[in-house]
Amino acid sequence: MFVDVQSDIVETAERRMVIPLVEARHFSAKVSPALFPVIQVSGIDYQLLTTELASVNTRFFGEVLGDASPDAEAIKNALNLMFWGV
Repeated sequence: MFVDVQSDIVETAERRMVIPLVEARHFSAKVSPALFPVIQVSGIDYQLLTTELASVNTRFFGEVLGDASPDAEAIKNALNLMFWGV
């Protein structure tokens, strides 16, 4: 499972930038929520593996399970932290 983080104004032929999700219960409490924010999907907490940002062919996209837009600020902050340290 992943979050599509690519802007719709950027067109890449059949590819999108995504961040994988892993159930938060698999992470230590020591993991930085600033770099690996927690979001909910269907009532389950997931942590974004921000450092595993990847380009994925859209043919691998399945059913949309939720809307991460309420978490957009945390996701943008995690990307800023990863790329620019801020």
